[in-house]
Amino acid sequence: RFITLVCGGINHVTYERTLRKWPGTYLTDAITEEDGKRHRKSLFHVQDRNPLAFVEILNIYRTETITWHPPNIPRERWIAELKYFRLHKAVGLRGAHQIDTADK
Repeated sequence: RFITLVCGGINHVTYERTLRKWPGTYLTDAITEEDGKRHRKSLFHVQDRNPLAFVEILNIYRTETITWHPPNIPRERWIAELKYFRLHKAVGLRGAHQIDTADK
């Protein structure tokens, strides 16, 4: 099933299975009920975040690889977005272990 995420006033559509790849991350938790079952609704509002960064966040879920410096996003802002979406908690995601030390 398709999930629509609204971020920065822009609709982003992806498959539910894409968002379920990384338990413990913001987007996986957002579409999961407290009992672990899937949420009934299919439209979710993400806090007012940078929509350009959000496109790249969704690409991480799709490609299973972190892009370390997407164009048009300052490095500090990008690292903050990775942490906000809790991608450092994504077990098995290539590059996730580097997020906590990337800004040091």
